[in-house]
Amino acid sequence: MTNHLLHQPGASDTVQPCSASAWPASVLVVGCGLIGTSLALALAGIRQTASFIGIEPNPEYRTLLPSEVFLHTYADLSAVPESTHVDLAILAAPLGVACELLEATARMADIVMDVCSAKTLICEKATVTGLQSQFVPTHPMAGMAAAGPLHASAELFSGQPWLFLEGWPANEKITELVTEVGAAVTVLSTADEHDTAMAAVSHAIHLTSLAAMLAFDEAAGASAWRGITGPAFRDITRLAASPSGFWVDVLTANAEAVRSQVLSIADKLHDFNELLVYGDRNALKERLDAAREARTRWQEVQDKQSR
Repeated sequence: MTNHLLHQPGASDTVQPCSASAWPASVLVVGCGLIGTSLALALAGIRQTASFIGIEPNPEYRTLLPSEVFLHTYADLSAVPESTHVDLAILAAPLGVACELLEATARMADIVMDVCSAKTLICEKATVTGLQSQFVPTHPMAGMAAAGPLHASAELFSGQPWLFLEGWPANEKITELVTEVGAAVTVLSTADEHDTAMAAVSHAIHLTSLAAMLAFDEAAGASAWRGITGPAFRDITRLAASPSGFWVDVLTANAEAVRSQVLSIADKLHDFNELLVYGDRNALKERLDAAREARTRWQEVQDKQSR
């Protein structure tokens, strides 16, 4: 692997412009957890001469980063030599941290993209700081309950949706790049639309999974049937294994949309409760059939997108 960013005493880290086909030749990854490291691995697979710098405050994570990919790793962005300049910077840190580091990161890169799960705050930050032409808000719909670079994979994004927002001038360069790593580009109109959608398809679903886990834990107590669970239980409670730090950040950032969706889910559960209270078998069957039909409509959309 060619070291475009090899830092030697007195040497400049500024990289010469690369050809379009080789872009990016140099990448700064801010936040080397599951997503950041997976994206570095994926990009290294399609840009085999590219150089990567990693920023990761967790010392354990830093020891797990693949040395064949990351030329340099630092605990903090401020530790990167001032002369460093890269083609692309990826903000894969928690949303609050990404917002704080956006300006400093932009000074080191031609283009900055983020991969955060909520968009309103960071888009507002980019707009207020005048970085619209340089910043690309994105969100890969990929991940797993496990965290950290140990679980990273270059295949994590293959076949998965990767969301972009309309109206950001540097979009095209990044959409071409994520298409190369196998993701399916989807463009939404605004940050608000993105965050409303994420509340429905991800954030409120996450809280529903946690609520089911907590309700089970309360009901099971120390009973002998605590270990008697099947696939349905494992499927619906899987997200309870996710690291909490990431989710505190996302849920509070998107609180209004998440609250609205949580209340909608609560209303549906209340409806089922009422049907059970009154023993209305016909109405209960109607609701079960309606849910099955809704699932069928969703599956048809999924099937079309996968063709």
